[in-house]
Amino acid sequence: MTTSPGVTVVSVGPSSVDLGKLVISAAKALKPFARADAVLTAELYATADAGRIGILASALRGHGRISLDRFQILAAEEGFSPPDCKRVVIPAL
Repeated sequence: MTTSPGVTVVSVGPSSVDLGKLVISAAKALKPFARADAVLTAELYATADAGRIGILASALRGHGRISLDRFQILAAEEGFSPPDCKRVVIPAL
């Protein structure tokens, strides 16, 4: 809720944390279909990528400093190749 003199604005809708959880849930739900249905994958690639990046970020949360090799192993578990890491994952993190 935001308040200024004479005006009160109430925020309605999910928070960014809730939206993030939904994106990660969608990515987990899409995993089994990613290789089976190319059309579905093409239409929802941004959601799937964002969710997989969120899952990777969650995996990295408990680690302090890690080696590049360990990072690439964790990224590969979510389906990211080394070029994907450079192009998509690292800028998103």
